[in-house]
Amino acid sequence: MYKKVLNKIEAAIAAGSALAFSALPVFAAAECDKTKELCPPIPQTVAGFFGLVVNGLTAVAGTIALLYLVIGGIRYIMSGGDKVAVEGAREQITSAIVGLIIVFGAWFIITVIGSLLGIDTILKPVDSGS
Repeated sequence: MYKKVLNKIEAAIAAGSALAFSALPVFAAAECDKTKELCPPIPQTVAGFFGLVVNGLTAVAGTIALLYLVIGGIRYIMSGGDKVAVEGAREQITSAIVGLIIVFGAWFIITVIGSLLGIDTILKPVDSGS
């Protein structure tokens, strides 16, 4: 029963993710107007491009780690006192927390290095110029 519930939860997460990501090309195809409210961010410098890549990877890695944490919590709740299942769930929760710490630690280090080098736009991919 535990496996069936976990499989249904994983299928629901996968379906929701597929639905959410399937709409991205529609938003990307929106025309830009004169006020640039609908324009996608286009970096004008190398630091801006690097910031766009880092922000994207940070968001993806953080989302994956958070989902991994939620699934670990569900596994822990559904373990029913089975020592092997509880230990597996604890390891998954610990791994997810370590992953989140690594992701946000990397973001912090990149921010500090950018500040020390005087690159204020390292994590701001869109230049605020004209």
